Amino acid sequence: MEKDLTKTTSDTRRILGLPSRGWITILGLFVVTRLLLSGIGVVSRDLVDEVRDKPYVWVYSEHTWADVWGVWDTGWYLGISKRGYPGTTETKPDILDVGWSANYGFMPLYPGGIALLEQVVGDTYFSALIVSNLAFLAAAALLYLLAESRGGPDLARKTILALFFFPGSFVLSGAFSESLCLALLVGCFLLAERGRWLGVGVAGFFLSLARPIGVFMVIPLGMIWLARYRRWHPSLLFLGLIPLGLLVWFGYCSIHTGDWMVAAHAKAKYWGAGFHNPFTNLWEWLVHERTAFRLNAICGFIFLALMGVLIARRRWVETVTCALLLLVPVGGGQMGQATGVIRFGVLLFPLYLMVGSFLEDRLFGRWILPCLGIIQGFLMVTWANGFHFIV
Repeated sequence: MEKDLTKTTSDTRRILGLPSRGWITILGLFVVTRLLLSGIGVVSRDLVDEVRDKPYVWVYSEHTWADVWGVWDTGWYLGISKRGYPGTTETKPDILDVGWSANYGFMPLYPGGIALLEQVVGDTYFSALIVSNLAFLAAAALLYLLAESRGGPDLARKTILALFFFPGSFVLSGAFSESLCLALLVGCFLLAERGRWLGVGVAGFFLSLARPIGVFMVIPLGMIWLARYRRWHPSLLFLGLIPLGLLVWFGYCSIHTGDWMVAAHAKAKYWGAGFHNPFTNLWEWLVHERTAFRLNAICGFIFLALMGVLIARRRWVETVTCALLLLVPVGGGQMGQATGVIRFGVLLFPLYLMVGSFLEDRLFGRWILPCLGIIQGFLMVTWANGFHFIV
């Protein structure tokens, strides 16, 4: 009897709200997968450099194992964290200067976090990696809690496996803002399901400072609120904090440049952002001659098919969430967004829960993770070498 009581105590012990087994799962997968992915990046970089026609330009660290985690938008975030945003939008210096007006196309929360940590670490790039990976761990922990509340510890562990093996999830350890967005996003929904609406509003405020798409989360979070209350309740006011984050950004832009929409104008001018039919975009990318466009379009249609499963299961909140997180950015640009679909999919956290449930299938479950892992390894090779498959 004494042995059974000890076992029960061990199983229910929680650290920072998470059961000890949950932390073991998360930290174990984090260490193993990040080491493997770093190794893939380093080896592929060495092999590709031998046949590369032009020198590799995305160099942020002399240590290749760290450098493979920074590419493309990393330069923008590092530039903003070092020099902030310019006070004018009239001039356009050389495109390689990350201090030019296009910086306004990137939201301030992630580079702001880098700048704060850099005061302690002393290195901007490593500060970016630390912020990203701490946010990744936080996102994993919050996702574990969300899955545990729905299907117990077994579903929670399988959901975390799905997170780490999802094809584009290596981006969550890169010097990009995705991991920070995912942590805030999952936090919003976890708090909403627990009825902690002030926390939802605060997390949503910062989410909309991390990505404009965050403001759209008012819709699915409002659906959760409506299902709980069905009539007026003062907690509804806390949802108003979510768009407030974006309004603060607009105010800063207006004061700093005289143009409160400078971020949208920068996106339109330099990346061709605008309002387009997302389904038309996906189809055009699917039939495009570039392999990278076709691959991202295929992934986009796979994400849509998985949303169909959510609809079949009548998971309306998750369906709306995924639709907004995918279709808004896909419809926000044409060719400039074509290689971002896989990266957009990283934020579709309901799909991690779904894949976690698929892993319980005895017939097909055993094949899912190996297949996802192989795809992720291939994408890591393209990422680490600056190819256009995932940007």
